[in-house]
This record gives sequence, structure tokens and C-alpha cells, in this order.
Amino acid sequence: YSLDVPVIKGVSGIIFLNSKELTLAELNPCIRCARCVDVCPMGLVPGQIALAAERGKFELAREWGALDCIECGVCEYICGSRRPLVHLIRFAKSQINRK
Repeated sequence: YSLDVPVIKGVSGIIFLNSKELTLAELNPCIRCARCVDVCPMGLVPGQIALAAERGKFELAREWGALDCIECGVCEYICGSRRPLVHLIRFAKSQINRK
């Protein structure tokens, strides 16, 4: 989402999109289908963690287990609303660790 991110040895690939291919979707609301909960290998509730992060309630995100997330991306892949769950969880983790 930014060109300010360095390419290091852990980067597995870079995707370049032109303006025709790039579509920035609006943040859709969670439909509470619980598919993210079913597939989470850590037994977390990614939708709730992401919602807390979205609202700036980072202590609540910590209580829901944000720091236990391994960021595998399975929840985001299965999400019917196409919410950026991993991005929001990473944001919550960075804010929690900052404190």
C-alpha cells in the first residue's frame, strides 16, 4: 500500500498493479458469519479483534488475543465481507506493543 516499505530477504514477491487493475474497496461491515473463527488455527475471533482495532480499542483487541495471532491470513481469505483482517490485527499489535 506504500512505496516506503523496504525489500528485504524475507520478501517473497512484489505485485505491481496499474490503475485499471487497482480497486480500493470500502471497508465492508462484518456479517458475523464466524467463518474466520472456524478456520483460525489459534482459536481466535479475528473479526472481533479487527473490529476493536478499527475503533481504536487496542486494550480490547489485546484481551481478545491480538498478540496471539500468527498472521497466517486464513481468516482474511475466507472472509465473506472481504475485510482486511490481517492488516487490522497487525495494526492492533503494533499499537499494543507501542504502549
